[in-house]
Amino acid sequence: MEEKFIEKAVNTVNTGTPMEYLFDVYEEFIDAQGEFEDWNCFKCRQNILDNFRKMQPFLIELENGK
Repeated sequence: MEEKFIEKAVNTVNTGTPMEYLFDVYEEFIDAQGEFEDWNCFKCRQNILDNFRKMQPFLIELENGK
């Protein structure tokens, strides 16, 4: 949360970006069945970004120990 990857991320296929980081985290820890595993798929990346934006308030609460 400190690096603000969710706020910085935009739906881009460029590597080395906050979007790639979120994609990798989602693929590794959330999307166990690989439903959104295609990095080249605009809709897959957008789904992942939308999900992280929805989760952000809860992640902040977890980080703050609430």
